[in-house]
Amino acid sequence: MRIAAVGVMVLGLLCNAAMASAQEADGPHVRVEIKPSRVVVGQGVILSLEVLAPNYMPAPPVLPDFQVRSLVTRQTSARNFVEQHDGVTYAGVRYEFTISPMEAGTFAILGQSVTVTYAAEPPATRTVSMPIPKLDLQAFIPPEARDLNPFVSANNITVEQSVDRSSQNLEVGDSVTRTVTVTANGLPAMLIPPIVFVPVDGFAIYPSQPDLQDVTDGRSGLQKGIRTEQVVYLLQKTGDYNLPPISLSWWNVRDQKIERTHIDEVGLHVADNLAARPSANWPDPWSISDFLQRHWQALSILLVGVVVLIWRLPPLMHAFTAWRDRRQKAHRESEACYFAILRCAVSSGDARKTYFSLLDWLERFVPLGRIGSTQILKRLANDPALSAAVDALEQNLFGNGAAEPDLQAFKSRLSPARRRLLRRRHSTRVEHLLPVDINPMPIKDGIPTA
Repeated sequence: MRIAAVGVMVLGLLCNAAMASAQEADGPHVRVEIKPSRVVVGQGVILSLEVLAPNYMPAPPVLPDFQVRSLVTRQTSARNFVEQHDGVTYAGVRYEFTISPMEAGTFAILGQSVTVTYAAEPPATRTVSMPIPKLDLQAFIPPEARDLNPFVSANNITVEQSVDRSSQNLEVGDSVTRTVTVTANGLPAMLIPPIVFVPVDGFAIYPSQPDLQDVTDGRSGLQKGIRTEQVVYLLQKTGDYNLPPISLSWWNVRDQKIERTHIDEVGLHVADNLAARPSANWPDPWSISDFLQRHWQALSILLVGVVVLIWRLPPLMHAFTAWRDRRQKAHRESEACYFAILRCAVSSGDARKTYFSLLDWLERFVPLGRIGSTQILKRLANDPALSAAVDALEQNLFGNGAAEPDLQAFKSRLSPARRRLLRRRHSTRVEHLLPVDINPMPIKDGIPTA
C-alpha cells in the first residue's frame, strides 16, 4: 500500500510538470543574442531581441533600454513576423539594437526583462514579464593602436572644412568663420572626439556648441556619425596669419591599420582699417585743444560757478553750522528728549533719578499746563494704576521706610497716559478754533444772561 501511494504521488507530480511545460510552451517566448561578442572599442555590435506570443499581441511589448555604463545603446529597427510551432500561430516582433563600447573591458547586460500582453484566450488577454538571459560583451583596443590618444575606430573618416569671411579684403575688426565637419562610417557621432582649435595670436576666438548627427542608410543599413564644429575668429591686428592645420589619427577597422586624416592650414592677410582711424586732414576730436575750442562757453560757465561756490562756501558753512546747532539745542530742550531721559532713568532702576527726571519732563509736557506737577498728571491721566505708581515712588523717597516702588509698572502706565493726553490736547485745539463768546448773549437789566 505504501509503495502504491508513493507511485500515485510521483505520477501526479509528473502530470503537473507536463501541464506546466505545456502551458509554458503555449505562452510567450523571448529569444536574444548579441553578435559579435567581441569587438573593437567604438564599433557596434548587434543585439537582436525576438518576442513571440501565441495568437496576437494587442499592445507592443515593453522593452528594457539596455543602458549600461560605458556602452552607447541605440535601437535601430523593429519588424513583425509570424511563426508556427506545434500547430500554434505565434505573433513575433524582432528588435535590433546597436551597442558601441566606449572603453576596453568586459561588460555584462543582465537584470533586464520584457513585459508582454497577449491574447491567451481571445478576446481575453494576459500580461507576463519574462527575464532576459545574461549577455556578455568584450571590447578591446588593438595592440598596434594603443598609443592613439584618443582612440578612434571607424571604417572610414573624412574631415572637411569651410571658411567664410565677413569681407573679401580682411581688415582689423572683420571676422572669419571656420567650420570643420568630421564624418565617421560605423561610429556614433558622440564617440567622435572634439576638434581642437589652437588659438592664434592677434585673433579673438569664439567656438560654438558642436552639432552631432547619426545617419543610417536605408538601403545598406550602414550607420555613420557626423560631428560639425564651428569657430569665429575676430581679427584684432594687422599682418599675415595662418589658421593651424587639423589632424586626426584613427584605427581603420576594415584595413586593420592606423590612418591620419588632415586638413591644411588657412592663410589670411589682415590690413589696417582706415575707416576706424581718425582722418589725417582733421584734428583728433578727442584732443584737448579741439575739446576746449568746441566747449569753451560751457567750460567758462562751469569755471565761474566753481569760483562763486568757493567764495560763498564759508558763509554757507557758517549758516549751516548755526542751523544745525539750533536744531540740536531745540531737540535737547524738547519734551520728547526729556521723556526719553525719563525712560532711561526708569530702566536704570534708580528711584531718585527717576523721580527728578519725571519732574523735569512734567515742566515741558504741554498738556499739563505751564506748571506741570505729579498731582496734575494724576488728575488729568485718570489712571488709578499710574497714580498708585507715582504715590509709591514719592513715599519711597520722602516717606519713612516705604517699600521699593515698581518702576516697571510705572513705566508701562506712563507711556499710554502720555499718548492719551497728547491726543486729547490736539482734539481740544481743533474743537475750540473759534472764541466761545462769538455769539451775543441776551442782556436783562444790564446783566448778561445765559
